[in-house]
Amino acid sequence: MIRSAVHVCPVQGLAEVQPPHAGLVSQAAGLVRNLRLRQIYLPVLESSLAWRPSRDVVRYLDGLIRVLDRLGEAKVEACLVPLTGRVMGLDCLPPYLVGPVEDEAAGPVLFQGRIKRLRPLEWWTQPALIQKKLRLLQELLGAVVGHPAVTDWLILDRAWPPSGPDPVTAELVLRSMAAEIKSRDERAGLVMGLSWADLREPQLMRGLAMRLDRLRLAGLEEMPQWIEHQGTLAEELLLVGYLGSLAVWLFNRPVEVEAGWGACQGPGPADQLDWVASRLAGLGFEGLSWVGLIDPDPREAAQPPWRLRPGLDRAALLTRAVEAKSWVESLCQHPIEPKAGGRALDFIDVSPEEYLAQPERHFVRLWRRYRDG
Repeated sequence: MIRSAVHVCPVQGLAEVQPPHAGLVSQAAGLVRNLRLRQIYLPVLESSLAWRPSRDVVRYLDGLIRVLDRLGEAKVEACLVPLTGRVMGLDCLPPYLVGPVEDEAAGPVLFQGRIKRLRPLEWWTQPALIQKKLRLLQELLGAVVGHPAVTDWLILDRAWPPSGPDPVTAELVLRSMAAEIKSRDERAGLVMGLSWADLREPQLMRGLAMRLDRLRLAGLEEMPQWIEHQGTLAEELLLVGYLGSLAVWLFNRPVEVEAGWGACQGPGPADQLDWVASRLAGLGFEGLSWVGLIDPDPREAAQPPWRLRPGLDRAALLTRAVEAKSWVESLCQHPIEPKAGGRALDFIDVSPEEYLAQPERHFVRLWRRYRDG
C-alpha cells in the first residue's frame, strides 16, 4: 500500500546547509524494510547545492553519501530529488529563482531563512538559468553517481505550472536532465513529479510521460476547491485513489501518489481508514508515497515548513523515537496490485480524446462517479 516516503532530514530545517543525521536513517531503515516500503525519496534542495561558501556544500554532500550508505546497508532503495524547490508544501528557492520585490498576492517562499511572499521566475524562459540548473545537477551527479543505493531520480518535481513552458521547451529541458543522468548511469530510473492540477490541464504532461519510467503525483497540501471534506486521512485517501487511477489511464505510465496530509489531524476512525485502504489496494497504481518518513524533533518542528501547518509535525510514518505508528502498520497490511483488472476504471465513461477536449469538466464529473461508485 505505502510504496515510499520522503525523508526531509537531509535539509535540516531548510534554512541552513548541514549534513543529514545518518544515525537516524540507520535506525529507521530496518523499520522501512519491515513495513515493506520499497524506496525513500531524498530531496536535495537547489538552494543547498547553490549555497556559498562551497565548503558547506561539500560537507552536505558528504553527509548525504553517509545516509545513502546506511540505506544501502539495509537494502533500501533511494530516489534522489535533485534541484528540489518545494518541500512539504513550502517553496524553498534560491535568490536567482524569485522576483526581487515582495508581492502580497504571491505564495509564501522560504527565502534565505525567512518566509516571504515572492513570485517564482519562469526560469525555463531563460537559457542561463537552465544551464545553471544543469551545472548543479552535474555537481550532484559527480558526488553520488554509482552509489548502489541510488536506483531512481525524481526530476522536475512540479517545476512548472500545468500551463508552463511550451512543449518544445519542456521536452528540451527534460531530455537535457535525463541525458545528464543516463550518461553516468544508464540503468537509473527516471521519475517526474506532477501536481493533481496536471490532470485538469494534461496536454503538456501527455507529451512528456512516455519518456519517463514512472510518475509521482502530489499537491494535496492544497485540496481541489470542489472537494467537500473535513481534512481527514480517509477522505484524502479516497481522493488519492481517484487521482492515481485517472493518471494511470490518462498518461499510460506507472503512477504513485503522495499522501499523508490528512494525518495532520490524526488517522481518524480505524474502520473508515481500513475501508478506504482496501479499496485503494486494487485500483492499479503503484501505491502511496508518504509526505514524511520521520516526525521532526522539537527544534525542527518550530521551523518552516512544519510550523506553518498545524499537525504537520505528526504526519510522518514514524515517530521521532523511530517507531511505526499503529495506523501505519494497518495500512501496510493491504497489498499493492499495480496490474488491477479493468473494473478499477469503470468510473471512466469517456475516451482520452473526449477527456482532452474538456478536461476541466470531466475532471470534476469523473470524481463524483468514482466517489459514488
